[in-house]
Amino acid sequence: MTNKILIVEDEAVAIAAMQKLTNQLGVSYVATTAQAAIAMTYDIEPDIILLDLGLPDFDGFDVISALKSDEKYFHIPIIVITSTTDRESHLRAIRSGADDFLSKPFDYKLLQSRITALLERQERLVAPTINARAKDIESKFSNVLGMLSEAVIVSDNQGEIELVNQYCLNLFGYQKDELIGQNIKLLIPFDDNDPFPQNHRPVDDYLLLAVPTEFNVNTKLGKPLSIEFNSSEYSDILGKHYLLVIRDLTEKRAIQASLVKRAMFDSLTGLNTLTAFHLDFDKQISTERTQGVIFAMMVDLDDFHNLNILYGHEWCDKLLIKLASGIGNLCILKRLKAYRLMSDRFLLCAFMEDGEDAYGKSALVELAIKDMIKSVDHQFNIRLSMTATSLISTMDEIKHKPLLQLLEMSLTIAKHNADRGHFIVADDTHYSHRIDLASISQLLLADPNYFELSVAIQPKVNLTGNITSFEILLRWNSEEYPDIGLQEFIGLAENTSAIIDIGYFVIQQACLFLSQIPLTKRRRVSVNLSLRQLSDNHFVTKVEDICDAYKIANNLIRFELTESMVADDISLVAEKLEMLTRSNFSISIDDFGTGQSNLRYIHRLPMAELKIDKSFIDDIIDADGDYPLVDSICAMARAMGLTIVAEGVETYAQVQYLSGTSCDEIQGYYFYRPMPLSTCLALINEADTVD
Repeated sequence: MTNKILIVEDEAVAIAAMQKLTNQLGVSYVATTAQAAIAMTYDIEPDIILLDLGLPDFDGFDVISALKSDEKYFHIPIIVITSTTDRESHLRAIRSGADDFLSKPFDYKLLQSRITALLERQERLVAPTINARAKDIESKFSNVLGMLSEAVIVSDNQGEIELVNQYCLNLFGYQKDELIGQNIKLLIPFDDNDPFPQNHRPVDDYLLLAVPTEFNVNTKLGKPLSIEFNSSEYSDILGKHYLLVIRDLTEKRAIQASLVKRAMFDSLTGLNTLTAFHLDFDKQISTERTQGVIFAMMVDLDDFHNLNILYGHEWCDKLLIKLASGIGNLCILKRLKAYRLMSDRFLLCAFMEDGEDAYGKSALVELAIKDMIKSVDHQFNIRLSMTATSLISTMDEIKHKPLLQLLEMSLTIAKHNADRGHFIVADDTHYSHRIDLASISQLLLADPNYFELSVAIQPKVNLTGNITSFEILLRWNSEEYPDIGLQEFIGLAENTSAIIDIGYFVIQQACLFLSQIPLTKRRRVSVNLSLRQLSDNHFVTKVEDICDAYKIANNLIRFELTESMVADDISLVAEKLEMLTRSNFSISIDDFGTGQSNLRYIHRLPMAELKIDKSFIDDIIDADGDYPLVDSICAMARAMGLTIVAEGVETYAQVQYLSGTSCDEIQGYYFYRPMPLSTCLALINEADTVD
C-alpha cells in the first residue's frame, strides 16, 4: 500500500526539497496553511505529516492540537521541521503530541530514516486494528453478498480474488477455496494485456457503474455460460479493489422473453396486444411501400359492462375467450391478424396489394363475425350484439391518418346514434370535428378568455311593434375552428366551467349597452344563464358589482333559464333565484313547453316571465287557426301573473294569431334579427321605436 505523506510548508524551496525525498517513500501532498493542512488531513488521512511551525494563518502548534485531540487522527505521526532552534519550541512541540522534531536545514538521510522509522512503527501499531476492521467489514460484506441473487467478486488491484459470494460459487461450480487467491481470469477471460475490465470509471474513489459488458464463459465443468457484468474500482483501508457484479443472462433472457410475451400477447385470450399492433403498423408504414391498401375493422361488444354486472367477471372472461377464439380462427381463414385492444374491443387488420380484395374481404369478415356471434349466442344462451367500424385506405394515405382514433371515433358515434349491432364505415370528417372540440376544450381549460367573443342584441316588441326590452346573445366566430357552432362551443364552455367567466363577460356587455342609452329610453335586457354559473358561490355578488360599476339598476337585468335547466337541479336553482330576486333582478323561464320540467316546481320559483318555445310558434301557419297548446300556455302564465313572451316569431300569420292571445311581447326575425350593439343603439335613438 502506497504511503501518503502530507507536507505542511509555505516556503517553495523547502517544499521542493521535501518532495524530492518523500516521493521516494510514497505519494506527497502539500498544504501551505494551517487550515489547509487540517482540511487535507480530513480528506486524505495521510500516513505521516511533515509540519512547519511558522505558517501564514496559524502556527503549527494549532495543527498539532487539532489533530491530536481528534480520536480519528491522533495516531498519525507528526514530524516538526522548522527553522526555530530554541529548546522551548522543541519541548512544546513534543508535549503537544509531535512524534519528532528536526531543525532546518535538515539532513536528508536523517529525515529519511526518521520518516521510515515512524511509518514502520505506525504499521506495527495500527496493523492489528486494521486487520480487525478488515475482518469485521469482510464479515458484514459477506452477509450482505450472501443475500444477493447476483454473483459478486472482489479482487485486489492485481486481479487476485479476495472475496466471492455463494451465488458466484453456485453459478460457476467452484468451492470457495478454489477461487480465493486465484486470478480473476480463471472465471472471466479478460484481455491478456489488461487483467481488469475497463468499463469502470473511478473518480476520487467514488463508485460509478458503467454500461454492462457481456462475456461468454465456461463453468468449472465446461458448461457454456452467457453473463454480463458491471465492474467498478473502490478503495478502503486495505487499498484499491475491483468489484464485479455478474448476472446470468440465461435468467435475464428468460425474463425478457416473458416480458415480450406479455407485451405482445394478451394473457387472457392469447390474441396480439395493442403494443403488437403498433409495432406491426409502424413496420408497415416505415417502409418505402406506397402501393397496396390496409383493411382494418374494430369490433366492440355492446353493453359488456352490463354483462359483467349480471353474470360476473369469471363468466365474462369465458365469453371473451370464446369470442377471441372465434375471431382468431376467422382471421386465419381470412388471412387477417387479430388484436385485443381493451377488455371487449378487438381489431382485425390486413395489409394487401389490391383494393378490390380489401372490399371483398370486408364483406366476408362482416358475415363471418355475425355467424360467430350466433354460435356464441347459442352456446352461452344469451343474445349478444357487436358494433363494428371498418376502414380501407391506401398505404400512402394511412401514413397521414390516425388509424385507431378514426375507428374509435366512428365506433363511439355509431353507438351514440343508436347504430349498435351495425357494421359501418369509418368517416374521418367525424374525427376532425372531434379533434377540434377536444382542442377547444383544452384551450378553455387553460384560459377561459382565450377566444375573442362578441355579443349581439335582439329587441323584443309589444303587440303594436314598439321595442319594450332586449335579449343579449353570445356570438362565436372563430377563423381557427370554422366548423364548430355556437351551441357546441357553449357546451364545451359548460363542461370546462369556462362558461362562468364567459357569463360575466355577457353580463358586463349588457351593462355596457345599457349605460350608453339615455335614462328615459333604458329598457330591460335579458341574459341567458346556465346551471354552472349558478354553482358559483359568488355569482350574485359579482353580478351586483358589475351593475354598480356601470351604474345600472338591478331591475334592468333579467336572467333567462331554460326549462330543462330548472329540472336538472331544482334545489340549487330555487335557492339562487331567490337570492337574485331579493337583489331586485328578475327571472324568465325560456323554451317553455318542451316537457322536461315539473309544473309544481316551476310554480314555486320566483318567476316574472315565461317564454313560449319556438317549436310551438312554428306550428302557427294560419292566423285563424286553432292552436290549443299556445292558448293553454298563455292562459297558465296569465293565471300565474307572468309576462308572456313568444319567441321565434317569423311570419305575419304568427303575429296576427298572437295578437288575439294574452301575449305581452314578441321576439323574432319578423321584427328584428340580432344586431350589433352599435346598430341597436342607433335604432333606440329613433324616438318612436321605444315604448
